[in-house]
Formats: sequence, C-alpha cells, structure tokens
Amino acid sequence: MNRDLFLALLLVVIVAGAGWWLYSQTRPAPAAVPLPSTEAPATAPSALPTEPVYRVPTINDPAYLVDLPALDDSDAYFQIELRNLFGVTLDRLLVESGGVERFVATIDNLPRKTVSESIRPLKPVAGSLLVVDGAISSENADRYAPYVTLFTQSDTQQLIGAYRRFYPLMQEAYQRLGDPDAYFNDRVVAVIDHLLETPDIDAPIAVTRPHVLYDFVDPSLQALSAGQKILVRIGSPHRQAVKSRLRELRDRLTRFDD
Repeated sequence: MNRDLFLALLLVVIVAGAGWWLYSQTRPAPAAVPLPSTEAPATAPSALPTEPVYRVPTINDPAYLVDLPALDDSDAYFQIELRNLFGVTLDRLLVESGGVERFVATIDNLPRKTVSESIRPLKPVAGSLLVVDGAISSENADRYAPYVTLFTQSDTQQLIGAYRRFYPLMQEAYQRLGDPDAYFNDRVVAVIDHLLETPDIDAPIAVTRPHVLYDFVDPSLQALSAGQKILVRIGSPHRQAVKSRLRELRDRLTRFDD
C-alpha cells in the first residue's frame, strides 16, 4: 500500500483547478457554498450497477480505527490530513471549506463541458493563458510543471490509507450529488478512462478569445470536455506524462491490495 494513490487523485483535481484558472482571467471567487451539479449525469442512474464494480476495501489497520467526523464537519480534519501528507505548500493551494465535497464534485465534473467555479478545490491562480500569434505558447506548459512533477513523480512507498480512510466521506459526498446507488470509486475509474481518450496534439494549438475565456479554433477540440481541454492545454510532454500516471492509477483503483 502507498500514499501515491491519494496524492495522484488529489493532484488530478489540482491540475484541473490550476488549468481552469490559468485558462481564464482571474476573477473574484463567488461567496456561495458549493452546490451539487445541476447538469445531467454522464451516466443515467438506471444504467448504474446496484453493486460497485471496483469496491474500495475497508481499512482494518488499528491505527485508522478512530471514527471519521461527519461530512459537514470534516473540513479541519481533512486539512490536517492533507497537511500531514503533502506539506503546507499543497495546503495553501486548497480552498479551506468543503474540501471533500469539492474534491468529489470536481472529479465528477471533469467529463462535463464545464467545471463550476463554485466547486473548484483551489484558490485562484495568478496569471492567464500564454498566447503568442494566436496559439498557445510553448512556455504556457511551464505553469503546470510543479503540479505535473508532483503527480508523476510522487512517492510510492507510503500508505494509500488516506484515500481508503476518507472514502466513506467521499462516497457520501458523491451520493449527495444525486444518486444514492452511485459508487464514487467507479466514477473515478470512468473519469480516468475519459481523460485517457484525450487526443494527443504536438502542433501549436490555435485559440481565439471571443469573450472573457479563450476558445479553441478547432471545433473538435472546442467540443472536448472540461477535463480533456485541460490535458490539451498543459502541452504534449506533460500530457503524455499525466496519461502514463493515470494508467497506473487506474490499475491501482481497480484492484486494491491489502
């Protein structure tokens, strides 16, 4: 077992959040508490299995037998866990409230067309997309380098217990999004599969800015989901590294080893 799984899952959200903010102008954060997504689920509830496909096993280690707080009271506990696992640098990047719910909602929204600002897990990132001569600059990838490095080179020697320990809260948060029979770990696997379908592009990517946000000139790219657009924007080398890590992550999510 190792902490790499939880770190990698969290960094999927971090890269997504950073990409969202670097792609748009920095705007004031809304004051509203994050709400469940109103967009139709990617999979119809009737098509969901009654039992999970990829069950997350219960932790049997006595060191983890202290009861979890209620989901609505978990922010401080979740922040302490993140700080202990990943240090204060990561802790400073995260929005302080609704940590578990934001994590779950963002993962759930990556295959959709947009990721609502109200559920983002990160504080706004300074700066904007770097564009030169109507195309994304190769230097834009540098903004993502710290996140991609953490995601692809994370320590594989520690417990994945953090993910399993907090999984009951993640599952509850996911059920609050609309379907009491849905299983969050299955959704994470499906989201990874979706992200792995992101097209690989080496040529400069043309963009236009009709309003506040940039759009891809290529309609096939503009039609991609929010998560896939993020992987396009981070650049080819980063995208290949992230995809490789996602494949490894998917393998671990689908067969936990005690």
